[in-house]
Amino acid sequence: MGWDLLSRAAGRENAPGFMGEVLNSARADGSLWLLVIAFVVAAPISEEFFARGFLYRGWSESFLGPPGAIMLSSLVWTALHLQYDWLILGEVFSIGLLLGSLRYRFNSTWLTVIVHGLNNLAVVIQIMLIAGQS
Repeated sequence: MGWDLLSRAAGRENAPGFMGEVLNSARADGSLWLLVIAFVVAAPISEEFFARGFLYRGWSESFLGPPGAIMLSSLVWTALHLQYDWLILGEVFSIGLLLGSLRYRFNSTWLTVIVHGLNNLAVVIQIMLIAGQS
């Protein structure tokens, strides 16, 4: 919600316009369900096992330790989202820090997959509501 408020204060859209277009296109093609599975299941599994599974695990056991691993894996994960503008990249990075902290605290990549999936589901619902697709 904080990022949404900052976005509004900056006079920007809360959701990237292309996401509404992607959802509208998928709905018109009858493949909205497939897009939702990709955003809510496939992306979180692949991204989390790469960033918080592979990268975090290796870097946390190096001289970087857990804090450096959380920071660096969050930066790499943010770089996977360069289709967004600077404000949304800030949001992605802060979510990465949260996910990295959860990975460290609970020693579970599956927990980060679930939280990431729930976040993406909330974003999809928000974009559907903004785009008038509810």
